[in-house]
Amino acid sequence: MKIDTEVLGRTEASSKLRFPESNREDTGYYTITASNRLGTSSRTIKAEILDRPSPPRNLVVSEIKAESCYLTFDAPVDNGGSEITNYIIDKRDASVKKSEWEEISNCIIERRLGVWKLNTGGEYQFRVRAENKYGISDDCCSGKVVIKDPFGLPGPPSKPIVTEHTNTSMLVTWEPPLDNGGATITGYWLEKREVGGVYWARVNRGPVTKPAVKGLEYNVLRLIEGVEYQFRVMATNIVGTGPPSEPSDPVLAADPIYPPGAPTGLDVTDKTKNSVSLGWKAPDKDGGSPIKGYIIEMQPEGTSDWTRANDPEKLHPTCAFTVPNLPELKKYRFRVKAVNAAGESEPSQITGEIIVKEIQEEPDITIDVNAQELLGCRAGTNIRIPATITGRPVPKVTWEYEGDAPKQLKGWSLRHPCGLPGASNRENVNGAYSIV
Repeated sequence: MKIDTEVLGRTEASSKLRFPESNREDTGYYTITASNRLGTSSRTIKAEILDRPSPPRNLVVSEIKAESCYLTFDAPVDNGGSEITNYIIDKRDASVKKSEWEEISNCIIERRLGVWKLNTGGEYQFRVRAENKYGISDDCCSGKVVIKDPFGLPGPPSKPIVTEHTNTSMLVTWEPPLDNGGATITGYWLEKREVGGVYWARVNRGPVTKPAVKGLEYNVLRLIEGVEYQFRVMATNIVGTGPPSEPSDPVLAADPIYPPGAPTGLDVTDKTKNSVSLGWKAPDKDGGSPIKGYIIEMQPEGTSDWTRANDPEKLHPTCAFTVPNLPELKKYRFRVKAVNAAGESEPSQITGEIIVKEIQEEPDITIDVNAQELLGCRAGTNIRIPATITGRPVPKVTWEYEGDAPKQLKGWSLRHPCGLPGASNRENVNGAYSIV
């Protein structure tokens, strides 16, 4: 700043204030004052220096994603005395020293800009400059930023489980991953393969996006009957599809089978002093699979434990079984289970307490109805009197005869156990016969 003052006469003077290189800082009010012994006079004038703007402020890179980001900044403190007409935004590859600036935009007035089509993993630096009619400001630069998603891929979901299956379909269920990558899971992809195969084939055409009533599930159709399948599932978020889950256990494409119903009609059919014979009926429902056999269990008196009565390595094939080698007069209870390919049934109804002892029965005789009162036959033919004898222990059988025939009869025979006496000669054998 320079001041030049010159006296032009007795009553006149000249004064000049000069700014050889003015700038915006010289803008302000200037006052000139003249005084003599008679008084003082002042005049004030405003001087405004117009210039290009000062740099924008606080350039921030935000909302960074795999291929984009947003730039925001504040307006310059000083617009240079003229309205801001535009902001110029540039970028450069910050991984290369002294790389050239590349213009992104030169025609925006808003102080927010989305930058697209960036290289994933690339390192960038951005700058912004303000422009008015007097020129372009100095730049405001950002720090170096790496363009990448702030989120990661989701982790693997839980191991899938096949909860239902038929000969051509399977219902597969799973649980969400423990790690969603920081972003909402948008869907799931399910894959299948045949057991022993190498390649996994995608099952669903579109991702499973909504859980069903019972949770995440998918019904896989058009399977080949008799083939074993495995399944795996992958979760997806905005970043992409995460790693697959552990494969499911192999499941055969076949109609489902269930454990059979319990055997019915369990009863004691016979017993001795060392054994008990049991009989029962097959279950009403076989569970969709043939009955492979039965398990017979017994419970000694005074205990709550059930032990296997038949061979522990084998199933008993029929609906009758004799439990051997039991101590005499010991009490037992018995029950039976049916077994098919799906497993064991519920136990049958339990018998009452059975005492191991010989069954005692009085002898009983049944003679053929045709010979109950009178047996007539022609002389010279064989005589047969059929009789059925029952009793426990086995009864001793004798025949008695009342009549005119001699006591010593030739040609007689007695067949045990029915006691069938007979004679083939023409002797007089009329009379009454008794079996004892």
